[in-house]
Amino acid sequence: MPKYKLMAHQRDGVKFLDSVDGIGALLYEPGVGKTATTLSWIDRQADRRGEFRVLVVAPLTAADTWVLQVPGFMDSPVKARFLQGSTASMLNKIAAAGNWTTVPDTAIKVDHPGTLQKQVSGNRVTILSMSAGAISTWCKSGQRTRTVQMLRAIRKYNPHLIVVDESHLIKAATSNISKAMYQIGQLSPHRIILTGTVNPHSPLDCYGQWRFLAPWTFSDQYNEPWTKDPLRMTVAQRKAIKPWPWGRFRDRYAETFTPRGAPRGAVQVSGMSAITEQELHDRVAERSHVVLKKDALNLPPVTDVDVHVVLSPKEQHAYDEMATELAAQMANGELVEAPNALAKIMKLRQIHAGFVKDTETGVVHQIGNSLRKAVKEIVDVQLDGENRVVVFAYFQSECTALARALKRPDTTVEVVTGATPAKERLAIRRRFGDVSGNPGRIVLVAQARTMSLSVNELVTASNAVYASLSERRDDWVQSRDRLNRNGQTRPVTFWNVFVPGLIGEVMRDNHKHRGDLEKALLDHVRSYVRKPSKGRLK
Repeated sequence: MPKYKLMAHQRDGVKFLDSVDGIGALLYEPGVGKTATTLSWIDRQADRRGEFRVLVVAPLTAADTWVLQVPGFMDSPVKARFLQGSTASMLNKIAAAGNWTTVPDTAIKVDHPGTLQKQVSGNRVTILSMSAGAISTWCKSGQRTRTVQMLRAIRKYNPHLIVVDESHLIKAATSNISKAMYQIGQLSPHRIILTGTVNPHSPLDCYGQWRFLAPWTFSDQYNEPWTKDPLRMTVAQRKAIKPWPWGRFRDRYAETFTPRGAPRGAVQVSGMSAITEQELHDRVAERSHVVLKKDALNLPPVTDVDVHVVLSPKEQHAYDEMATELAAQMANGELVEAPNALAKIMKLRQIHAGFVKDTETGVVHQIGNSLRKAVKEIVDVQLDGENRVVVFAYFQSECTALARALKRPDTTVEVVTGATPAKERLAIRRRFGDVSGNPGRIVLVAQARTMSLSVNELVTASNAVYASLSERRDDWVQSRDRLNRNGQTRPVTFWNVFVPGLIGEVMRDNHKHRGDLEKALLDHVRSYVRKPSKGRLK
């Protein structure tokens, strides 16, 4: 028997996947166990087929989970591998794994023996997990040869199931990863997507995900009777399916406009009608199983504590000077395009965090430590008795500076950023999660984007401090759910450190209320034209 018993909603999820022939979306809020549900369904397929091969595509921070969680939820013998290294070497390993006896070893792996009964029956499962980033980088636009190489390797592996974890990563219609996953999805009879934020920005975000999952959903073939039984489709029927181009999909479901002065073709979405939004919802719902945390788990309460900080005169002067310069550029029309504007606004976020990075040399210049001092006071004073504390920040250099500030004799400070190798990152996570084996005090300083997905060990902490935020709301939501999830036994507190009226508060408020962050940031800069910045914080 598996080590862990499925909860009721997870058992329902397994039944749902059966009902849709393994072509479905588990839209589970973080922490309610979508990985376990999928592994249990895979185990059931091995019972029926004898052998079952799986390819998992996930964010780098989530890819190892599909290897490490196997023993807890599967009875079948399993060879699970987390593929790392160059993409070329990964493709060679994928191609070789089509035969159970030639599944290659990797640095992070699990050879799960399974039960004696399953060994005798001949059940066996191969799970290969790789990062979405590797596919995105390999299958660049114009690199058709590379895409063909990847498709050939996966075809040799001949997966029965392809899983896309955190599938909102493939939402963008024209991104490398989205286009590649549509093609890769055609190589497997079963496809599962998993996410707690299927539409992080707009209902239209489902396009790329359903193009992979069930490409007939948004096509002229949708009403054909044979699309209702995809496993019985003929080759000719599968080839006949032509997903709508992004423009047609967008024009069907959204109300659009072209901003004044914008280049031709620069269409933006203004909203959706109730009728088209309902149709979109109905089509997506056909193959979706939704689980909300409030319905599935009985979790302790969550509290947010806002910690207001006053910048030093040097920091405040630098902030006002940069904001005023950006406001002048905006007034003169030099800061029209949002991507350019947001890139320049990054400087304000750096100053708010206490530093400025030279864009030409890459040298980081420290200009103050007001926010770091506040973070240190929270960790050292309010949370002095806590054995595990998490500090989230956005910038790598900020994480390094925070780690230096938080060092003290009785505390181990661990740092995880995007530059931390996967094997080292896993070791840090395990030390943090093993309270009995590592009873000393550990403070983990991490980039939220790096530690926001499929990380279970942070549940050993009940306090997290946010020194700065990602511009992506999903990073904020997911990182909070690393603590507020199944297994948490204590009330959770999130400490939000920012300067009132400045960019940190703007970002926090927009994440909290699902606002338009680009507009809010640009409005914040414009305020430096309308009124003087002097005395802003008084």
